[in-house]
Amino acid sequence: MIDMAQQPVLLGPVTNFVYSPVIKREQGRGPGDPDLLWSLLFGAHHELDAYRTELEALLVHAKDTDLLSDELISRLRSRNPVTRCGARAQLEVASLFSELSIPWTQDPQGRPGRIGDFEISIDRPIFTEVKAIFDRDDGVIREFISTKLWMLTERALNQSESCWLVTSRIRTFAMNFDGQHFSRWIRRRLAKGVPFEEEYSSSTGLLVLVSGNPRDDESAHLQSPPATDVSAHIYIRQSCEKAYEQLPDDRPTLVVLRSFLSVRCGEYDMINALYGQRQLSINLRTHERSEARAPDGFISPTRHRRVSAVAHLDVRGGERGHTYRLDFYHNPFARHPIPSERGTALVRHFAPHPDGFLRWTDDPTP
Repeated sequence: MIDMAQQPVLLGPVTNFVYSPVIKREQGRGPGDPDLLWSLLFGAHHELDAYRTELEALLVHAKDTDLLSDELISRLRSRNPVTRCGARAQLEVASLFSELSIPWTQDPQGRPGRIGDFEISIDRPIFTEVKAIFDRDDGVIREFISTKLWMLTERALNQSESCWLVTSRIRTFAMNFDGQHFSRWIRRRLAKGVPFEEEYSSSTGLLVLVSGNPRDDESAHLQSPPATDVSAHIYIRQSCEKAYEQLPDDRPTLVVLRSFLSVRCGEYDMINALYGQRQLSINLRTHERSEARAPDGFISPTRHRRVSAVAHLDVRGGERGHTYRLDFYHNPFARHPIPSERGTALVRHFAPHPDGFLRWTDDPTP
């Protein structure tokens, strides 16, 4: 039971707005565990005082700007961490937009039947969708995708007139993929009868490196189980894919990500997830070196061109609460680009330079 008289209620009007007197009686005296938001605002742990002050400031800003709707309050009080983190991210992004003097409104119309989080104005209106990055239990999904790939490849091998050894390595997972499309793709490669090593990519973001070698003996078709080569950037891609479903096609768009991962999510992770992992090639004859990005990034010349940029809300913790910075990662293939400017203490832009390379706009490298 929570003793209301001993709790550090910080700003009464806002907490009264979030928790009506009836809810307060239920939370403070009723059976069951209080929700997490209540525990943060009224808990007896004084080491959370800085966090409480920050959370209360976010709630005050949300109430003053009419963002604190019943729906958002319900999400903040949710026991589901995904729902709760998404609502917290929305509060933080709105507060930073206001601090940066970026005009914003809420609930813009996106794709047919879809509503976004914000519409901001820089040089023109920009549809903005906010998504939380969080740890997901992907074990079941990974097993499902791996099994599906194995069965489809096995079926194609049984229909082939030649004997093959096929291996596959999953570079990027997706929630699902079109099995018929993959079956047609693998059958065409097998029908050529020559060794191959190619990457298969689906519209859902699945990326698989498949290699096949014909066998001259009369042994049965062989296939090794799909291996995985997946780093933490899968969580960034999944959040981007989810946000992309909302984006319209007739105006600039922005996806803002806020990480709640159990590990640090920095610019290295964002660049690899958005533009592809860095690869180094060495010519064995001339010993010349060249660098490129693998085609496993969220941003590419042929996919996800509706998104103008992906921004990462970089959050750093401290004794007095969090500090925030917004890093923009621009899409060089966007249908509706948004302007990039020189960086400040609160905003940075990773964008194409005149030489064609992507760099931070405040990078002095010529």
